[in-house]
Amino acid sequence: MLLYLDLDYGYDNFLITKTIPSINDTVNSLTAFLDITFTEFIGLLTSTGNITIYKASDNSIRQRVSATMHNFCKISVYDFVHTISIKVINSTFNEYGEQYFVTMDNNFVKRDFGDEPLRGIHDGIWILKTLDLDDRKIKLLWAQFFLLQKLPKNS
Repeated sequence: MLLYLDLDYGYDNFLITKTIPSINDTVNSLTAFLDITFTEFIGLLTSTGNITIYKASDNSIRQRVSATMHNFCKISVYDFVHTISIKVINSTFNEYGEQYFVTMDNNFVKRDFGDEPLRGIHDGIWILKTLDLDDRKIKLLWAQFFLLQKLPKNS
């Protein structure tokens, strides 16, 4: 018998296989969506909960999306794999050198058969970071350097 506990991908929830961006990934104000992918064969319906993005330094809410906000929350199915996409507004991750965490309430989604509410993602699990301003400047300078190296010599 296969134990579901062996299938935890770091979300303290064996039903979640991955997120985009992933745990400890870097985000910025251009990050447009958060995706949560669930295990195969669990038909999902949105329910009554929220997905909330917090700034970790002061626990302030940067964005909250209810499962009923259909312009911000979509479920897609491909090969029996269900993914929830959350639209992120561009001011959510707009502070340099910050850490954020994303939570998903229990009962944000439920199985489409049996109406069973499913476990969410609690705080401290799905952590995202923005670059320090200095890191952004360094990456921009390197990008400019490599771009200049690729220009033809006669231009």
